[in-house]
Amino acid sequence: MAILETYYEERCEKPSDINEHLPTLKKYSEECEHITEMGVRWVVSTFAFLMGKPKKLVSIDIDPLEKWGNDEESLKLIASEYKTEFQFI
Repeated sequence: MAILETYYEERCEKPSDINEHLPTLKKYSEECEHITEMGVRWVVSTFAFLMGKPKKLVSIDIDPLEKWGNDEESLKLIASEYKTEFQFI
C-alpha cells in the first residue's frame, strides 16, 4: 500500500472531529480539479483530498505545518506521486 493510502486509512480509523467524514471528502474531491482547504491543523482532511487526486490542492492555515508535526516538502512529495500540485499558504 502506498504512503498516501496508509496515511488516509490511519486517519479514517483514528477518532477525531472529522475522521468519519473523510470518505465523503474523498468522494467529492474525486470530482474536482482544484481544491482549496482552509484550516489544516493536523492535516487530516488533506489526505482525504489528496486521495481524490485533484490537479491542484491549496491548503491554508494561520499556523505553519510544523506546529502540528507535518512539513510542506513531505506533503508535496506525496502529492506529486499522484500528479497533484500541492501548495501551503
